[in-house]
Amino acid sequence: MGLVAVEGHAWVAVAQGPYVRLADGRRLDVGAVPLRMAVAPAGVWVSVFGDGDLALVDTAGNRVIRRAHLGQGAQPEGLVVAGESVYVVDQMGARVVRLDVRSGRVRGQAAVGSGPRLIAAGDSALWVTNFVDDTVTRIQLTADGGLGRRVTIPVCRGPQGVVVTAARVLVACTHDDAVAVIDPRTDRVNDTISGIDSADAVIAVGQRVVAIGARGPTAYVIDPASAKVTGRLALDAQGTAADGNVDAVVVGDQLWVTHPTPGWLYHLPVSALPEAGS
Repeated sequence: MGLVAVEGHAWVAVAQGPYVRLADGRRLDVGAVPLRMAVAPAGVWVSVFGDGDLALVDTAGNRVIRRAHLGQGAQPEGLVVAGESVYVVDQMGARVVRLDVRSGRVRGQAAVGSGPRLIAAGDSALWVTNFVDDTVTRIQLTADGGLGRRVTIPVCRGPQGVVVTAARVLVACTHDDAVAVIDPRTDRVNDTISGIDSADAVIAVGQRVVAIGARGPTAYVIDPASAKVTGRLALDAQGTAADGNVDAVVVGDQLWVTHPTPGWLYHLPVSALPEAGS
């Protein structure tokens, strides 16, 4: 169940629906198995896993206004908008595809590792988690947003969510119950934060990072500078997700979290996140 902040509201991609839940609670059919979303100048791009394409939703009219086809057998999952491009992970094709952010025309592609899942953008690079071969692929961006030099970084077992901070790249390691910390200056893991049960999503919340463990779900507050967990908060008592993944997003002063097994959506004030020692 993917989440994105749209004009002060949380949109939810419900794969089992299949639909996107909009701000007013309405359900928009975008195709088979919508997974992840990213906000763009012309609307919201949605990865439609079951159809092998992306759908662009106009936020004013709440309707699909464009589709971008990735080719036969494609399985789009994570995506990110950066500059004039939208970059999407094709899980089956083991590649990242670059598209024009407005027209959806394909502008290039780059091979990544096995079973790629999610993607994040830094100032000059993309970071892609490869769930099957336990690596992260760093793709350097050219001046015009093209896909340049690639580096493969061994990280942990089952890398899933990824977030870029000012000086670190943090990766949720589902099978290791941990978060790996990559130093982008060396492209190496220089720390591992253990004790994060079924680590799945990971997002920046101000100067902190919040990792969401699927068991619960549970929010783990991390200080990226020290690579330490400074607080933990269980939102529920659900088990790990049987099918699908959790996700998280900050909308205004609220943290929103999904859990696919019961199909529930949780939210709480960011101020309710625990501090050091709690």
